[in-house]
Amino acid sequence: MTQTPVDEGKASDQAAETSAVNDVPPGPVPPRASGQKGGLILSVVALVLAGGAVAFSAVNWKNFSTLRASVGERVQATETQASQLRQLGSDTATQLNAAQARVSALEQRVSELNLQRTQLEELMLSVSRSRDDTLVQDLIASLRFATQQSQIIGTTQPSIAALQAGIDRIEGAANPRLSGVRDAMRRDLEQLQGAENSDVSVIVRQLAQLAGAVDTLVMRDTAPPPRVMTGAGKDGDPAVSDALSPAPQNTSTPSGLLARIRGSASEAWTQFLQFAQSQTQDLIRIRVAQPTDELMVTPEAAVLVKANLRLQLLTARVALLTGQKATASADIAAVLASITRLTDPMAAPVQATVDGLQKAQAAIAALYVPTPQASLAALNALAVATPVR
Repeated sequence: MTQTPVDEGKASDQAAETSAVNDVPPGPVPPRASGQKGGLILSVVALVLAGGAVAFSAVNWKNFSTLRASVGERVQATETQASQLRQLGSDTATQLNAAQARVSALEQRVSELNLQRTQLEELMLSVSRSRDDTLVQDLIASLRFATQQSQIIGTTQPSIAALQAGIDRIEGAANPRLSGVRDAMRRDLEQLQGAENSDVSVIVRQLAQLAGAVDTLVMRDTAPPPRVMTGAGKDGDPAVSDALSPAPQNTSTPSGLLARIRGSASEAWTQFLQFAQSQTQDLIRIRVAQPTDELMVTPEAAVLVKANLRLQLLTARVALLTGQKATASADIAAVLASITRLTDPMAAPVQATVDGLQKAQAAIAALYVPTPQASLAALNALAVATPVR
């Protein structure tokens, strides 16, 4: 296959020479010598032309061979590159398919992650709401319990401690929904810290001391003063004076003397009976005792009276500890009334006890413990707006 183009080139060159020779115009026939010389020249020219054509053909053949080799190498390189490109394309297609598969898997994974994130966000939101609702319920319970403790012991310290703890918990939760409750708690905290109130424990200790001082009370152990008589009194009573004065002496006759003695004895006996009856009525009086009566207390009864007073003071202490101020005031008033009726008001222990009971009664009447109403109202409104699930 490689010799065919070369032979064709040679044939074309020979045909060109032949045509060039044949194309020489015919001229006049020179003489014979001139014809030989001219033929020689033509032969030389033909040989030169043939050599030039051969040289030109050789150069062209060399160039063509070089070009053909170069083209062959390029074709082979191109085929190699093409095969490499085909292999690379095949690998690229495989990688592309794998990448598409991975992208599909990643898209599915991303969709699953998005779904999980949505579920997690919903769960976190639900947990957050549940936590906030639980926090609200805990704050309500703690404030109510602290309020009850404050009312029982008569001091605002439990409520103040509960409010401070609630403010710290709300600030730790960092929930904007609880900002109103936090502001209400701060206002109640300032109000409770500035409030002045009596301490129930102090009043209870005073009542305990007064109950111990009941044994030192001086009871009424003397009878009431006698009733004032309208006459001249015991010694100035005419009847009594006549009864005690000796009878007039009359010794004129024995019979008259005996009669006068009998009459004097009878009159003296009558006056003695009247005097005894009047003295007995002043000594023993039987009637219903009135609240304003001054009663005499025997030593045996004094023990029972003091025990009853201590029991009433104990009842007042228990009522005060349970927040029943009215009951405690009523018990103290009953103790004061009993002491006024049954004890000696001039005795120093009685006066000290009465003074202490009156001060305790005044302290109970002035006892007031403020409560965190604003905080409880805000918490209850929030609990009603978002009930616990």
